Amino acid sequence: MVAAKTRFSANSPQKNRRNLLLPFPEHLKNIQKVKTQFGLFHGRYYTPTKRPNHVGNDSYIKLRDLLVEARKTVGLTQADLALRLKRPQSFVSKYERGERRLDIVEFGEVADALKIDPVRFLRRFYSGEA
Repeated sequence: MVAAKTRFSANSPQKNRRNLLLPFPEHLKNIQKVKTQFGLFHGRYYTPTKRPNHVGNDSYIKLRDLLVEARKTVGLTQADLALRLKRPQSFVSKYERGERRLDIVEFGEVADALKIDPVRFLRRFYSGEA
């Protein structure tokens, strides 16, 4: 009778590799499995990082407040402004709450949609009138 061939020999360290209990490395403690939209896990991992919140600095909070005030002065809701911008309502919500920043081109589009003069608006912002 011929013995079946095994992938590992009886004394091979790889054979019992799964049974070893090793301490989890410290630098890998924050690694989490990535969940798909259906709640299933796949083989990819990510490490959550804490990014600095630059959107929350005082100047940007002031700019956001002035943009919200300008929108309300014109009498628009976020949804109305989003229609004028041809963007989703969440775009307006996110920049007003500080989840995202506006670049200069987007600021110009918002100013046009609100029918305000961007130069006068920025002058008001920098002069400290709030």
